[in-house]
Amino acid sequence: MPREKALSLDTSLSIPENFSVKPLSNKDLEFAHSLYPYRDEVTLQFFQMLHKFNKNLGLYKSDNLLSWCLLHQPNSFTALQTHDTFQRKGFGTIVLRNLAKSLATEGKDSFAIIVDGNEKSSQLFTKEGFDCIDEVYNIKIEPKIDKIKKK
Repeated sequence: MPREKALSLDTSLSIPENFSVKPLSNKDLEFAHSLYPYRDEVTLQFFQMLHKFNKNLGLYKSDNLLSWCLLHQPNSFTALQTHDTFQRKGFGTIVLRNLAKSLATEGKDSFAIIVDGNEKSSQLFTKEGFDCIDEVYNIKIEPKIDKIKKK
């Protein structure tokens, strides 16, 4: 999303009483990771790296994390998620808009990384004004443990 478009996002969506939008804490990073559907043996370290070096936001109710997003390089939304119990209440939209607008005020465009087949995320980002401009393919290379042990 171009920064000019993000600057016009309405971030005054009704945030209920006792709710707040703020950066994720280290403690909540582990909670977010525990619910991440694509987690594996290295994603917690990946989340910790993203948290350390990039912006992130969470929607909290009385210090309980309900919805969150981490940024990857370059300003790309990754791991936008809302706790299952609180989905379909607009909480992901609140986080998305606030994060995109925050980047825009710094003169930065926003991008999103969406796993193929994740229709909920695709629909949300499209609804909020993001356009699909290209596809990215990730590969995972794992060592053959047997070969390493033999050497």
